[in-house]
Amino acid sequence: MNVRRLLFAAPWGGVCCLLPIAMARGDAPREGGALAGLYQAIANERYVEAKQCADGILRQGSPDDRTKATLYYGRVLLGLGQHREVQQYLAMMGRQTLDDEGRQRMQVYESWLGALGPKPEAALARLEAIAQSAAPLESTAEAADALAIVHLQRGEPEKAQKAVETGLAFLEYRKLKTPYIETLLRGRLGGGAQRLFETAEKLRNDGKLVDAGRVFSQVCQLCPQSPWAHLAGYRVGQCLSDLGRFDAAEAHFAAFVGPMPSGPWRGQACVALVDLAFEQRRDLAAAARHAQSATDALDKGVAKDAKDSWDKAALEIRVRQGVVSLVQGHRDRAAKAFEAARAVAPGGSTRLVLGLERLRQLASDSSPLLPAELAEGDASEIAALSAGRLYNLLSHHERAVAVLEPLLTGKIRSPSRPHRAMAALELARARTASGKKADAAVFYQRSLKEDPAARWHDETLRELALLTERIAEDQILAGWTKRAAASVETTGRVSGALDSNGGRPKAPAPAPAEHDVIWDVAVVRSAALPHWLRLTDQFPRSPRLPEALYHAGKLLAEGGQPAPDKAVAAFERLVERYPNSPWTGDAHVWLFDVKLEHQLDLDAAEAHADRAIRWLERLDEAATAKDLARLGDDAPAGLRTVRQVKYDVYLRAGLLQYLRQKPKQAAECFAKAKPFTPPRDFVVVQGTIPTGIERLIAAVESGEPLTPPCVLEGDPTAKLCLMLADVYHEAEQWEKSFTLCNRLLHGAAPRATSEQRSWAFFRRGRNYYCFEFESGGQRRGGVQDLGADDAGNPRALHFDPVASLNDYVASVKLAPQAEWADNAMFLAGNILWNHQRNADAAIAVWQRLLRVYPKSEEADRSAYFIGVAYQWSGDPVNAERAYEDFVKTRPSSAFASEARERLVEAREKRRQQEEREPPPKGKSKDVSPKSTR
Repeated sequence: MNVRRLLFAAPWGGVCCLLPIAMARGDAPREGGALAGLYQAIANERYVEAKQCADGILRQGSPDDRTKATLYYGRVLLGLGQHREVQQYLAMMGRQTLDDEGRQRMQVYESWLGALGPKPEAALARLEAIAQSAAPLESTAEAADALAIVHLQRGEPEKAQKAVETGLAFLEYRKLKTPYIETLLRGRLGGGAQRLFETAEKLRNDGKLVDAGRVFSQVCQLCPQSPWAHLAGYRVGQCLSDLGRFDAAEAHFAAFVGPMPSGPWRGQACVALVDLAFEQRRDLAAAARHAQSATDALDKGVAKDAKDSWDKAALEIRVRQGVVSLVQGHRDRAAKAFEAARAVAPGGSTRLVLGLERLRQLASDSSPLLPAELAEGDASEIAALSAGRLYNLLSHHERAVAVLEPLLTGKIRSPSRPHRAMAALELARARTASGKKADAAVFYQRSLKEDPAARWHDETLRELALLTERIAEDQILAGWTKRAAASVETTGRVSGALDSNGGRPKAPAPAPAEHDVIWDVAVVRSAALPHWLRLTDQFPRSPRLPEALYHAGKLLAEGGQPAPDKAVAAFERLVERYPNSPWTGDAHVWLFDVKLEHQLDLDAAEAHADRAIRWLERLDEAATAKDLARLGDDAPAGLRTVRQVKYDVYLRAGLLQYLRQKPKQAAECFAKAKPFTPPRDFVVVQGTIPTGIERLIAAVESGEPLTPPCVLEGDPTAKLCLMLADVYHEAEQWEKSFTLCNRLLHGAAPRATSEQRSWAFFRRGRNYYCFEFESGGQRRGGVQDLGADDAGNPRALHFDPVASLNDYVASVKLAPQAEWADNAMFLAGNILWNHQRNADAAIAVWQRLLRVYPKSEEADRSAYFIGVAYQWSGDPVNAERAYEDFVKTRPSSAFASEARERLVEAREKRRQQEEREPPPKGKSKDVSPKSTR
């Protein structure tokens, strides 16, 4: 054996190697580790993986492993189709001194490379000679495998079969064990195609389209009789298209379909041809031919081996046939195609079925696809606009983008401003549906800019306004994820903030980061107001006007700079001109709220309450339902029902009577609201839990005020806001109550007393906590209504114990002697214990409550809970002391019996603990200073 150490630069990997080049003839491949991985990758024809293995061996392998990896590297490069690198490799190896195996292996690689060139015959003859030589070398069998590969690429399966048989017979005769060649020969005409296809598919999924296309082509060339060759042929066209080589892709698909128009995967190829003709060349006639060809094949039936792939393509074929036919004006053909598409739509695809039905109806009536002013101009542009609109209606938004984008950019950009404006509008819709909201807003603005006078811009303005509101909500709501940090900060500081000895806290209460989320949403959402106002001014006869007036009124009432007079004007215009509009009911409710809460005009609010009740009595609910049905998919998820409006109207009428101190009339109005009470999202298993409206009726009939007397003294605006907030809270409309408290704390009543502000904090904290019990979907529209997410689910404030805790802290700080201060402190301790599992902080708060408010109603519960917190925290000594103190000082308490039982448990637990851990000799067991004494 001639062994020589060689220093060379490997051009395929850029690695400098010092390698011994040698191979023992007939050696069995016993190698493990990386070298075994290299053999396995080549045997499975995963050449990308094989190259990675070989490069790793060349960098870090043993001298023997590097020698072998170097000799097999040529095979890897040939498998990857990197012919230039193969030439460099052969030139380098030709300068080395090799043994018989190495020299013949280089001859095989050189002949294999030559057989792939323009003059293959001589190279084929050399491979044939090596394979027939029967030289007892591994590379003899590799020559047979290379010969089989080349014959398969040339479409000569018989010759390939003969080469495989020659190679296998040689290995059997010589009893040679090869690392991978026997595996390749046995799978060359069978399973090898699948392995090669899987390699290509992985490359494609990784975005390596050039390499993937090359390997897919190898599947077609090496294994043309394999079922995998059909799918590989289709994938080649996909790779070309994804690379932007549209002409080459179209030529490939046409050649793929031509000889076998109803063969496997030809249906998908026809769909691709439709898209390429339509989107890249705007050739509607060619697109129609391809769609018709595929439809004919489906109707006639295809061979058994092609049925599976055609079944997968059937839906897209029918859709393309319908779209092209409708754009051409063949409405009957289009309607039949969409009906056929519905028949093959997969189960559970409700959105797709609705889109197909919408298009079928569009094909069945005579309504135009585009506004009349777009019917003139280049026919191909009109076809592209029509197809883009149809694809959007069908939720095929990627196809819509592909059809429409060329109208705005590139060499075939439309010269027509109206056409560009409509293309931008449909692109904005596609981007919105795909969740790309910021991009969508840009395209809406571009549509308005391209043709400001377009008559369809009422739709543009409406959709832009709604999108602007959703973007604002997303920006604010994204900050809610930061509350965990606020929770940690609050836990560490609340104990000092609630030390109200003498009314002076030791540390200021931390401000919660998202405390005013509703207010922030209202401010940011105001960016949509100009779009709604422009719609109302520019399109006074638009069917979208009621919706625009409603949204404009809301934003004028609750935006960053409230304008209640303008809000009233917008709502009045809506209720007067459109009495049966789906938005009119909630507009009546808003009018009441604006007149009462913003303008502080009880007389005007009372007059409007009477007006709203009369409107309800005359309401044509059938007409309202008909108007709502006409909205179709455009109906917003938060649009309120007549039932919900009735509840709100009667509730507000009763609220006004409550403010007028007319309890009998208030109870009558609340009773009228009771049948329309929002359904609960829980079931009462035992006993009864009164609804909010039932509690309101009981409260006004008992004559007990809902608002503390000291809160009714002071600023009249604050008094009104807080009385309203208390009624809404009792009625379980916690978000509405929250908004009123928030408005006061944001400066609506700058002269509010400390007690009034303290009560606002307390009530807002209770509302934050009560959001846990909110019934989904029953919220009244307004600033507290945070709209709906992209799935149509209503948004609302989150249950937020941290925000509640901060509000309780602020309440105690502002009015430590108020009658609710002990309740606020007790509830703060509950949150620290129940939600933050901070026993030390909770106990400290309850102990301070005992010191500051020893005779309050909350003192009993606080004293008892101190013992419970010690006991559950694993501190039986202090639990025992707390229970002993409770039983001694509060023997008549409602908790006394349970405290005695827990005292027995704590003593037994303490005894067991002492038995396990006796105190040191001569010392008594240390007692924590956290005792309640």
